[in-house]
Amino acid sequence: MAEAAGFYFEMVGAALCELSPVVLLHGSGGSEISLVDFARSIAPDRAAFALRGRVPWEGGHAFFRRNSDRTIDREDLAVRTKEFCAFLSHL
Repeated sequence: MAEAAGFYFEMVGAALCELSPVVLLHGSGGSEISLVDFARSIAPDRAAFALRGRVPWEGGHAFFRRNSDRTIDREDLAVRTKEFCAFLSHL
């Protein structure tokens, strides 16, 4: 597992490829591992980055926080979006 800009991720597929990479984001409570086979099946000729959300959630991870009523924490979403953009700038 690799890390960049504070995100853990799995990289699969062709590392040296001129095509744009595929970026995969798991659902809430999931992990990056759940998407590795999917990445291989949809883009075997491309690099794919399966990221792990940075927020612990329901035994897994999420990419942003939710409020107690499960609505989106918009302030956290704004912060996490900037973090995600920082990761993308490393690709």
